[in-house]
Amino acid sequence: MPSVPSKLSPGEFEILKILWKQEVATVAEVRAAYTRELAPAYTTIMTLLGRLVEKSAVRVSKEYRPFRYRPALQRGTMLRRRLDEFLKSTYEEDAQLLLQHLLVNGHLTANEVSTVLGETCEEL
Repeated sequence: MPSVPSKLSPGEFEILKILWKQEVATVAEVRAAYTRELAPAYTTIMTLLGRLVEKSAVRVSKEYRPFRYRPALQRGTMLRRRLDEFLKSTYEEDAQLLLQHLLVNGHLTANEVSTVLGETCEEL
């Protein structure tokens, strides 16, 4: 598995999320998968996919036309890396403060935290 690129733009990350769902897709298939009303232009998606290939986040198969793109990174690997960077840059690595904010702002309930902790402890 390649190393995880340090920075992805929001557009690049959106494309990576689409590829994680579809596993393999052409530029047109990525464009068709956009959930918002107005998808980026075909050429914009092509450019973003090219950047993702350069960053080793996506692999391209040029054996057939149209080219086929697939994620080179597992979703979990990328999400852990992004969370680690967010925790370090925003919360100065204070995970308790992040958890407190998630609870206070209603993003998580105490029951959900207990459930996750219980499942995590069983896995250990």
